[in-house]
Amino acid sequence: MLIFIDTNILYNDFYMKNVQFELIRKVGTIVLGEIIIDEACKKYRERLIESYNALKNDERSINGLIHNPLNISSIDIESEIQEYRNFLEMYAFDRGMGETIEYPTVSHKDVVARAIIGKKPFKPDGKDGYRDYMVWLSCLELSKRYTSEEIHFITQNVADFSADNKEKKKVLHNDLLEDLEKNGIENSRFHYWTNLKEFIEQSIKPQIAVLENEESIKRMIESLITDTDILQDYINNNIIGLDLTPYDLLLPCVGSSLKSIDSLDIEIDEITEIDEKHYLIELTINGICNIEGKMLLSEYYKLVKEYKQNEWVIDFDVVEKNEDTVTVQAIMQLYIHVNGKYSTSDKTISSLQLEYIEDSYCDFCSY
Repeated sequence: MLIFIDTNILYNDFYMKNVQFELIRKVGTIVLGEIIIDEACKKYRERLIESYNALKNDERSINGLIHNPLNISSIDIESEIQEYRNFLEMYAFDRGMGETIEYPTVSHKDVVARAIIGKKPFKPDGKDGYRDYMVWLSCLELSKRYTSEEIHFITQNVADFSADNKEKKKVLHNDLLEDLEKNGIENSRFHYWTNLKEFIEQSIKPQIAVLENEESIKRMIESLITDTDILQDYINNNIIGLDLTPYDLLLPCVGSSLKSIDSLDIEIDEITEIDEKHYLIELTINGICNIEGKMLLSEYYKLVKEYKQNEWVIDFDVVEKNEDTVTVQAIMQLYIHVNGKYSTSDKTISSLQLEYIEDSYCDFCSY
């Protein structure tokens, strides 16, 4: 979930410190455009100067009343503004986005053409709306760039972004809906909000509740795996002795099988609700595995030759050797992916099933 906020959302909390932004960050990523950063810095400057001047006036008033005058330290306005700009510019990087949305590259001709016909977010006379249009284009660019993400656009500027009908102030204007369609952005993944509170109540809190429930389920499953032998029994009965030939692995020979697994590390990758009492769980078993296989003597000598010529060929040891065949053994790290069903009513895992196995070798690397 990507949340693109208009500048007016920052006016009451420039550094995004309050609990509302904390809740948002639990399930989504707030994205800023360069236009938002510049507008926010301008408003921050105005507010800072206004507050500082008011403080100095209060200081003079108080000093006229008391015996020992107060001396409020001066504030370096430019330094504070630069610090705030640095905060905004680094915000995306600090939260994993890696970028802000740069200024739109739309031509002056296209901007003027839209303004002349008074198409939103321009006013009907076309005189106002340039910066709002830059905000809107930045949001569209975000939506086009991240096509698999849900986009949430939040602004308090209902006059320029919402539908004309007073009863539909929480609905995006038809001109802007046309822009979404023209840019191939599905309405189903684009969400328009006119205040932060409603966005949090209707979108963020329900998602947090789902996440918290999943975390609770995850802790119960982890405890079950740790305190019982259910997964170890599955490994012993279904994984140990498994023929690994059908899997895309870098094996010492055809017909290799898994003899044992040591240093098990089990990770819960995903939990999906099936119904009120059952969850699909996806697990990864990460282990150091003993792989054993038998090959013809001629194949063995060929493998030895390849091993000497290529560092990437898997290391192996000879376990048994006779006139025609050789049994070799290798130690490999494997990732064994298993699905199962967890029941919240009786706290059990059932229907465990092997999905696929992968190794730690990269298909695209030259070892």
